[in-house]
Amino acid sequence: MTSLTLFEPDLDEAGPVTSSSGGLAPAEVASTAALESFRATKHKSLNFGLGVDSTALTLAIINDPAAFGIAKDFSDFSIVTAMTGFEFPDTIADVENHVLPLLREKGIRYTQVARAGRPDSAGVEVLSDTTNPGKVFSRGPWTLMDEMEENGTVPQYAGGHACSQKHKAFSIERLQLQRSGGQTVGKLFGYNADEYKRAAKANKFQAQRNKKAGYETFALDYPLLRLGWGREDVQGYVKDRLGIDMAKSYCPVCPFSGVCSPQPDHLKRLRKYPGLAARVLRLEYLAMALNDNMSLYKEDTLFRRVTDDQNTEALGQFNARLDEETWAVYRLRRAYTPGRRPECKTAHGDRCTKPECRDSSIKGTVYRSVETVRTGSRTEVGAFLHNAATALNRPVEHFTKAHGVGIDRVHTRVRPDSKTYGTVEDFYVTAPAGVQDKARDGFADVWAAMTAGQWAPSPLREEMTTRTLSPAAYDKLTATVARDTGDRRTAALWSHATALARHAHEHGLAPADDRPPGPDGLLKSLESLAACHPALAPLADPAVLPLWEQPLGSAAWTTIEEFWDRHPALEDEHRVDGYVLGDTYQLLSDEARKGRALCQTPPWVARLLLRLSLEPAIEEWGPADVRMIDPACGTGHIAVAAFHMARVPPIRGRRSAPVGHGPRAVERALAAVSGVDLDAYAAALTAYRLLACSASVLGVSLDRVPASLPVNVAAADSLLDRTEPLLAAGAYHACVANPPYITPKDPAIRDQVRAAYPQVAAGKYSLALPFTALMLEHLAVPGGFVAQLTANSFMKREFGKRYITEFLPRFDARWIIDTSGAYIPGHGTPTCILVHRARPPVGDTVTVIRGNRGEPHVPQDPARGLVWRAIEDAVDSRLAWDRFQAGANLAWRGGGPTT
Repeated sequence: MTSLTLFEPDLDEAGPVTSSSGGLAPAEVASTAALESFRATKHKSLNFGLGVDSTALTLAIINDPAAFGIAKDFSDFSIVTAMTGFEFPDTIADVENHVLPLLREKGIRYTQVARAGRPDSAGVEVLSDTTNPGKVFSRGPWTLMDEMEENGTVPQYAGGHACSQKHKAFSIERLQLQRSGGQTVGKLFGYNADEYKRAAKANKFQAQRNKKAGYETFALDYPLLRLGWGREDVQGYVKDRLGIDMAKSYCPVCPFSGVCSPQPDHLKRLRKYPGLAARVLRLEYLAMALNDNMSLYKEDTLFRRVTDDQNTEALGQFNARLDEETWAVYRLRRAYTPGRRPECKTAHGDRCTKPECRDSSIKGTVYRSVETVRTGSRTEVGAFLHNAATALNRPVEHFTKAHGVGIDRVHTRVRPDSKTYGTVEDFYVTAPAGVQDKARDGFADVWAAMTAGQWAPSPLREEMTTRTLSPAAYDKLTATVARDTGDRRTAALWSHATALARHAHEHGLAPADDRPPGPDGLLKSLESLAACHPALAPLADPAVLPLWEQPLGSAAWTTIEEFWDRHPALEDEHRVDGYVLGDTYQLLSDEARKGRALCQTPPWVARLLLRLSLEPAIEEWGPADVRMIDPACGTGHIAVAAFHMARVPPIRGRRSAPVGHGPRAVERALAAVSGVDLDAYAAALTAYRLLACSASVLGVSLDRVPASLPVNVAAADSLLDRTEPLLAAGAYHACVANPPYITPKDPAIRDQVRAAYPQVAAGKYSLALPFTALMLEHLAVPGGFVAQLTANSFMKREFGKRYITEFLPRFDARWIIDTSGAYIPGHGTPTCILVHRARPPVGDTVTVIRGNRGEPHVPQDPARGLVWRAIEDAVDSRLAWDRFQAGANLAWRGGGPTT
């Protein structure tokens, strides 16, 4: 073997090189023949991994290209990066600030490429190909995390660097083979002297590829290995040249993260980027819910390491993600086939299937099937699983040994032990949603053969676990209690106040552990809750809750208690934000439902409205200053969703999110959110729900929530009341509402509203139109975002003519989304979503999502109905395109046109 000093002009001045690994590269990875083969290629390329090793090699090539057999004008050389889509932001920043300027100066061609989709047949997408690079693209169309989250797995320690082969090698080699025209391409790798095993593996794989192709596709070379440069050497070289301590580039989800970077350094980076850490923690939890052995590290979890590191911000954001995102109940089935005896492989070759050649102590192929049974909030799927356990006559097992957060499962088949093969397991588990239904090829046949003749419960079905009460049941309760109280309104309030008090006690929010019995006990509970915070005072106000003036008999009380005993939502321990409390008030009170058109906004609709309004408002004005209002807040579905978004704002680019838990985060979120409603009890319920969320985040009961924390909720007529402070002019960066669609029945009120909003309140107008004017003309700051779910009747009737032709054209329309074909429970009126900015029109483009057809049938889960998912996909695509354009414009301004 010949040892070569490749960039000796620099090294001569620096003195002899000392390798941190203690020697030069072994011959099998750095032979003279390999070097000659590389230098003979007409085009040479550097696989640039963005980290310190490949940066050191890049700097050395730029300084003396001839030492690497590269033309001085770099005409035979290019640099290529495969974007996995999950890189530390500081790595990207270092490359953009220190490496790209050098490439621009030298005119070196730099290509960024990524997988175009999950299957190899989707090919690759070139994100940038220029000699004047100004930006590192953080992701492409399909990323490593996309794949991991769809599979419900983490990268496997035993799999070596298979994920790198799929998301890096595949993308780069597919591109280079397309460009090579059948000629051999020289490839430089930045493996340092501590990574010679990786180089040996790369050589092995390349020899196989060459054999398959029939010619030498790539000639590989490892200059850092030839020099014997270890990690300390390359870090010192980069420090000398760029003046920065550049970190190693690796995916935060890499199981080798303790090797790619020393574990203390890795944990330090996770402290720096808690939102990124939270996403990896979420993936690990999801993977371990499906498989206890699927921790990120070989014999340890990232969750334990982050916990031991006391990274409370990452853990807080992780727990917030679990609470706020959609969950699923999955059915997992695995068939563990026995492996072949060693003597069988010798005697019978590779394809023997004889049962007598199998040994139950040897692991064979594992066949897996995963199916999504149900999706919903964490509360909903938790209740579903507990009901499933009853239906299947199985216990709910809460596992905390594998993962500290705990995992709930219901087993229908259990393996006798983990070392016996020829066995199966079958269980239901709750975990974050998103894993795609999938079964390994041949699963059905293997499963049928291995379970033949075995008894097992029938597969779980929706009807086996449904305990949700029908609207008729609520109506019957109100009618029964009304025979005691004398009117339905008071009956509804007695019924609902009982549910509210139960909610507070069963979630540990009430100031006392005991719940006094009977109607008098309920009144004492309400008085106790009202004393917890000034915003809860209406709960003890007879003008809001006339319970003290209309006592309840024992028979009616028993009816109410038995009703809530059967109500599943109040039994779940995970959520405390009271979504079901809001929905049940709508069902119980026909006065609110029919007289004031109270109709709750489902959480998935609220999330979309806020994505198009509050989220961009946070980006524009910042999470510390942004304010939003729902002037028709009802029982607070939109306000609660806005609270969570304001508390843990979405993270984009390299901007770090504020802390998502603790008193300051709660205070910031409460200050950001306002709500007003005509129904005093609905407004009080909104205030309770916001405080319940706050207490849950802080880990305290309601009486421990500081009275100084603001709760901006009021009972007032938003359209006509100009004395209410929360309705001050120009106070809000985002106005979001699902206003009533009815025409006022009281002639006096109808005329007052018409006089106050003459441009929109024409003829037999819908109240939704004056609410639009209220938000755009009065409540929003200049340029503020206004989003609403509203009836589309104004498009078809005479009262909407002036609204369409004279009023709306004065404002900057951003989105018009046809939701009339989507199934939105409780909304029988066809609807649409309108998003405007409170300013004159800018540009001539409005994004319109037009409906072609409705749902073919009522979806089991409305949030995943075909029409609603199509709407969300269209919104995602448009937002992604807008972000791409913004990034492209920024790159153009920073670096000029591409070549």
